[in-house]
Amino acid sequence: MITSTILCIPRGLALCSVQFVPAFMDASPAKCGPKSNGTATVPLHQGAPLRILPLGDSITFGYDELSEKSYRRYLKCLLHSGGNPVTLIGSIQHGDWANNLNDGFNLHTIDQNLEAGTPELTRKAEGPNIILLHAGTVNFVLKLNVTNAVSRLSNLVDFITEHNPAALLVVAQLIPNANATTPSFINHYNSQVPEVVQSRAQSG
Repeated sequence: MITSTILCIPRGLALCSVQFVPAFMDASPAKCGPKSNGTATVPLHQGAPLRILPLGDSITFGYDELSEKSYRRYLKCLLHSGGNPVTLIGSIQHGDWANNLNDGFNLHTIDQNLEAGTPELTRKAEGPNIILLHAGTVNFVLKLNVTNAVSRLSNLVDFITEHNPAALLVVAQLIPNANATTPSFINHYNSQVPEVVQSRAQSG
């Protein structure tokens, strides 16, 4: 079972620890797949419309997966069935379902995620009220800026919160990687991600 820890910087939608994370972690084919009737238990934030920007690399895009296995599809299904209108936003279409937009960029480092994601992160009209971030795997797989990857993540988080002050930012620690040379790097990186998120959540 592939797992990672999800941490949040709550802003306008103060729902992270109570409702959103359980729904995210349960976004699985068994709960809300094409042949199931899985539902979220309660609507989030009184059923508020959710504009979700999935931002990251191939995990977000769904690279090398059957299109129906992308977490974005099941998460959207769970949230919508729980009572929230959901719109996924982004610059890329991927998946065999309606509204499959995302900003998942294959083989992008943290810095490249910031650069490529800037148009959606700085849009003035109909921007996101939830941003899902999973970034950094490519740095470790390609051994690029490994020693200061956490600093680069901090810069990306600061950019996101500066330009989206009312949005809920959900930051995931990196999921395990099959490349034999990366686990120790990823473990060290993951150990520092909570401090990056919590320090900013506490500062408001």
